[in-house]
Amino acid sequence: MNISIDTAAGRRLWAWVDQCVVSLGNFLSYLLIARALAPAEFGIYAVIFAAVLVLNTFHAALVTFLLSIRGPALDDERLGALTSTALLATTALSAILSCVAAIAVWTTGRPMLIPFVVAALACWQLQETTRTAFFSHFRQRDALPGDVISYLGQAALLLGLSRTGHLTPASAFLVIAATSALAFGLQAWQLKLRAPVAGTLGPFVREAASFGVWGVPARVGTFFSIQAFPWVLFYTHGPTAAAVFQVLASSVAFSNPVMIGTGNLVTATVAADRGAQRFTHALRHACHGWALILPFFVLVVLYPAVTLRFLYGPQTYYAQYAGLLWVMVAAYACEAVAMQVGAVIGGLGNTRGLFMMQSTGLIIALLLGLPLAAFGGLGAALAGFVVVQLGRVIYGVRILAKLWPRETAQPEGLPLVESVP
Repeated sequence: MNISIDTAAGRRLWAWVDQCVVSLGNFLSYLLIARALAPAEFGIYAVIFAAVLVLNTFHAALVTFLLSIRGPALDDERLGALTSTALLATTALSAILSCVAAIAVWTTGRPMLIPFVVAALACWQLQETTRTAFFSHFRQRDALPGDVISYLGQAALLLGLSRTGHLTPASAFLVIAATSALAFGLQAWQLKLRAPVAGTLGPFVREAASFGVWGVPARVGTFFSIQAFPWVLFYTHGPTAAAVFQVLASSVAFSNPVMIGTGNLVTATVAADRGAQRFTHALRHACHGWALILPFFVLVVLYPAVTLRFLYGPQTYYAQYAGLLWVMVAAYACEAVAMQVGAVIGGLGNTRGLFMMQSTGLIIALLLGLPLAAFGGLGAALAGFVVVQLGRVIYGVRILAKLWPRETAQPEGLPLVESVP
């Protein structure tokens, strides 16, 4: 099935709207937690939350990536069957990842948080699976109601807890679990999912594993080169340093709704067809995304202290770090470019290329960025963070330059058949 790009503007709009809901909910939730907790307590929450994000990358590489590149070639009925199988795989994988999450939480000295974190992890991954099914058919509009429940609902509940003085790391993770579960139920109903067909799990797992050989290290490398920075700061300079790093990152996270939504659209656009035209459409999506976020980057750089006081309160402890905010903006700008380049490579099904691109960032982080964070503290960590993202961009562009002649030479309209490098 070829998916027409005739409604590209509409698809781009709904992709941005949906991702705005997701990122706004995440941003408001993070903001509420940062304002309600003391810096040291927030640092603990931030490190555990980062661990959950890293574990989610395993699910993204093994389950949702396969769904996102197979889904565009399927009709609604077969997509529903594939999604049901993917949910079964998600359940099995979550059981394994929950053990890792428990160990990560234990190392922070807060074992009482383990059941809340495990519940949040499992429910979040179930909902991410149904979201991906919608996205593979460019149905971001249909995914929107569930995402409103999950992400804006999460922020609304956290606001209530904050107002009543009951917002804690435990209650925050419980809210994530509850809203994700509700959204998953709604989206599963919308997709009219049925029980998986017997015998489909094995082939799904084998194909997921074939992509995962490169996809898992690629995804983990991406998040490790980002989320490892607060971890290192936490263990070498204390939870407050980790909290400040996360606060600065959250202050420029407004780019996420546009860039992630655009990246999802780019991946689906490139995966949906063959020939050079798909790259033209993908580039148009990316350019529209940059047109939206660039003015806001400029404002944050020009008014860093105003930005932090506006977000975290006039007397916020974090305002003293306003001079470092421009460095985080530079890092996020590089990450935004890397995200779009990776989206094109992912849409081509070239998981080996993704692995090489993300491994570049991981290697730079291990050799330079993380040692800088460990020995130099917050400012050095930010400088290393910029270098990591810049390295990902440069190597990703090199990979695309090598893939371009082969991919643009392929005739348009051929069936989508992916091969594992």
